[in-house]
Amino acid sequence: MDVYIKLASELLTLIESNQKKFIWNKFDNKEIGFVYRGYNGLMARVDEKYIKTTKSKQGYYDIFALTGPWDKLTHDTLLNLIYENCTLKNCERIWRGESPTNLDLKPKSKAILYALTLLMFEQEVNFGKQEWQRWSQFNPDTEKPYWRRPRDLFMGYINMVFDKKDVSCIDSFKNSKGLLLPPTDKEIRKKYFEVYENDQYAQALMSGNTLELFNISR
Repeated sequence: MDVYIKLASELLTLIESNQKKFIWNKFDNKEIGFVYRGYNGLMARVDEKYIKTTKSKQGYYDIFALTGPWDKLTHDTLLNLIYENCTLKNCERIWRGESPTNLDLKPKSKAILYALTLLMFEQEVNFGKQEWQRWSQFNPDTEKPYWRRPRDLFMGYINMVFDKKDVSCIDSFKNSKGLLLPPTDKEIRKKYFEVYENDQYAQALMSGNTLELFNISR
């Protein structure tokens, strides 16, 4: 089963059973999984000037990722951990939907890939065209679920870091809060991001049966 579909099932089960926490694994005795936040999460907090364009259910499925010993994991920290302990190939396997559980790796490397999976899952849930999501430049096409995915944003930057062999190469793509923005340069998008379009193994989460289940649940 695609790991993102599995996590989606766990999220819907949490909501239906009125529970808050899903524990997937542990590393250094620290929990790996997520906490359901819903409208109490960051996605529902909108600057007043954007209120009129905010979607009616934005943030309904919002989660907070539990990433083991790396509390409140930032993009910078995760990219450094990935570059120092993982490979681009294994990150692409995660991006395509393979579970880190199936990878034969050292415990720390595997734990980092669990964290990466959760952050990519969070992107798939919170960004896109649906009324509970924020708009994304990597909006999936429900008619072409393998075309592109919200998690492509982070995969593209991982690709860039391994190519340039320098995590600081992402610095110019951050906003004032330190969050990564989609690149605007056409050559950069083509080299690091568009190479992942139309991948036959990487399906956008919010498509087909999963999208139907999320629409029914809310």
